[in-house]
Amino acid sequence: MQDGARFGCPVVGASTAEQVIPKKFRAMGWEVGKKPSQGMCPICVDVMKFERNQKEQTMKTQTVKTQTPERHTVVTGIESVRTVPTLQVVESTLVVKSDPPRAEPPREMSRDDRRIIFAKISEVYVNEEVGYADGWTDHKIAVDLGVPHAWVAKTRDDMFGPAGDNKQIKELIAEFEKLDGKIKAVDTEIDQLDDKFKVLVAEQAQLRVKMDAIRKQVGLPH
Repeated sequence: MQDGARFGCPVVGASTAEQVIPKKFRAMGWEVGKKPSQGMCPICVDVMKFERNQKEQTMKTQTVKTQTPERHTVVTGIESVRTVPTLQVVESTLVVKSDPPRAEPPREMSRDDRRIIFAKISEVYVNEEVGYADGWTDHKIAVDLGVPHAWVAKTRDDMFGPAGDNKQIKELIAEFEKLDGKIKAVDTEIDQLDDKFKVLVAEQAQLRVKMDAIRKQVGLPH
């Protein structure tokens, strides 16, 4: 603006001060331009500043939203951790069922096994009436040869006869039965004596009552 020029605000209107130095108007809050139409009063200056600040604030907000970093995923162990939401990875276990082991069929007696068992039974078997000699049984032969008990029993039954009881075993059984009979007899006697004992105790109690009554009548001490 030139000194003495006429200028004014396009909104409020032109100023009539024609010989005022432009800096005087600036001190009063006016904005002075090169042309009169470019001047702006203090009110319009404040409005322009307010609108400019609003526009800058809006631009800053849009810039912040545009520059917001993306969320990242951090995987630790078996968990996938995010800011929102939290993702958990569940491990699945595949169970494979296997067929149970099959039991092997029992070993069958061969011709050699039968021959060995037959030879052993021939050594210790007396006859069908007596059976084995003293101290021998199907079980003992099976243990001695390391073969199943069923093999020995079948060979003996097919080739020799019934197992029977050897003399020693018969004697032990007879002695056991005899002793068992004596024990039962004594046990019966004990029961009988116990019954007799209970009867005697009851009779004694009755006599004691009678004796106490007589002593009380005659004045004798108990």
